[in-house]
Amino acid sequence: MVNADIIVPARDYGFDNTGATDNSAKLAIMLADIQTNVNGRGRRIRLGAGTYKFNTTWAFSSYAAGLVHNIILEGDSPASTILDFSGCPAGTDGLTFNLGTHFIVKNLSIASAPRDGLVIGLGNSGSNYCNLFLVDNVIVQSSGRDGLVLVNAYLGTIRDCLSRNSGGVGFNFKGFSTSLHVSRCDAQTNTGAGWSLNAIIYSEFSACGADSNGQQGWAMSNMQSVQFTACGAESNQKDAFQLTTSDASAVGLPTQAQDIHGVVFSGCYGLSNSAASAGTYASFITAATSNSRPIDFKILGGNAYGGTVSDRALILAGSSGQVTCHKDMFNDAGCTAADSVTGTVEVANATVSGRRAITYMSSSQSLTNNTMTLQVWNAAFNTNDLGATLASNAIVVPRGVNKVRVSVSLDFAANATGVRQLFVMKNGSTPYGVPTAQMNASSGGDTTLTGSSTAISVVAGDTFSVQAYQNSGGALNLTAGAATWLAVEAIN
Repeated sequence: MVNADIIVPARDYGFDNTGATDNSAKLAIMLADIQTNVNGRGRRIRLGAGTYKFNTTWAFSSYAAGLVHNIILEGDSPASTILDFSGCPAGTDGLTFNLGTHFIVKNLSIASAPRDGLVIGLGNSGSNYCNLFLVDNVIVQSSGRDGLVLVNAYLGTIRDCLSRNSGGVGFNFKGFSTSLHVSRCDAQTNTGAGWSLNAIIYSEFSACGADSNGQQGWAMSNMQSVQFTACGAESNQKDAFQLTTSDASAVGLPTQAQDIHGVVFSGCYGLSNSAASAGTYASFITAATSNSRPIDFKILGGNAYGGTVSDRALILAGSSGQVTCHKDMFNDAGCTAADSVTGTVEVANATVSGRRAITYMSSSQSLTNNTMTLQVWNAAFNTNDLGATLASNAIVVPRGVNKVRVSVSLDFAANATGVRQLFVMKNGSTPYGVPTAQMNASSGGDTTLTGSSTAISVVAGDTFSVQAYQNSGGALNLTAGAATWLAVEAIN
């Protein structure tokens, strides 16, 4: 038997560290000593190496007058200092803090709590909060429900923590929280989502991961001004990152915390997600609205890699409420399937803005009189930093392009009879906004028609082609040269 080191009061409570004996009675004595309701209450609790078995919750309560905890609970390391709650009755949490301030948990493991492993803000609601706390180098594992739970908090730091093998969510942040800093934390092999985040504003997550979880890697709602930097999700059953809005998730929140606005994913990473059903979930981000509630977010850098050829980087569903996605320097070439875009969705891609594909003719094409004729582009591209392809005399839009401007110029050989027409076709038809033009034949030489479109929304695989018409009374050439071309330019 090795005793826990309780630093002030300097008393040996005789905790057993072999894992063979329940320490609940000794815990009750210790908590009564260090949590007396006086100013300056609380102490540093130092637990040496070993497994400490408890058949009851470590329940820390704040001093009601000052709402302080003044508790530092510290072990040797997560591998050597283990709080074992496997003998607790059903519905029991492991380690809990109610509303209040000033507490630290570090360098230990919390194992096998029948309900939640570590709860910060137990019973918090409304205007009750926790703040000025630190959770550092902690493993929470094999919880019956959620691993680490956070309810109503601000000015909190969680770093170098692992939540794994829980029956629910790895990290569950709920209530209403601000000014959180979460870094180098990972959620692994949990039955539910790796992370469930609701009502988080002006906070940051950096170098955090979600791997091999039974639902989403990250499931998020009601987020404003939140930054994810170098965070990732790998091999999760559903989406890597899921953003949703709904009336149900916003109940009880102030207007300023509702919906999803100004969320930035900077240098984030998705690999082999949608493991439950190939192509059904997003390898990177799904954003889905409901109840007319919007979502807007930005992807700055980052990479998405699918597990199969049918996996998609983005699934954007603005079924009830607009989805606005801004992209810049995002690499989704590892997902060969086209993104899914449905409903009211606006996608801006700063990376490709200004890139062009321009095709032209190397030899003239004869047009039959009084017949609409598909323009033949027989010289490939003059310019193609857009990465487009040519197929069946059409420019094919590549991945990553969301809006384009289409321009065209056709030079009809000299003939003074009849009219000349051009029609740009998107996917074989002429929708509103694409160029069309008509003019009477010129009596002074060649007749040149030009046109330019408005902004046209596109997805990968959309095509643009040109049909030409003339009724000169006989065959007439479209003239090869600098005046006959088709251009597709990406715009933001």
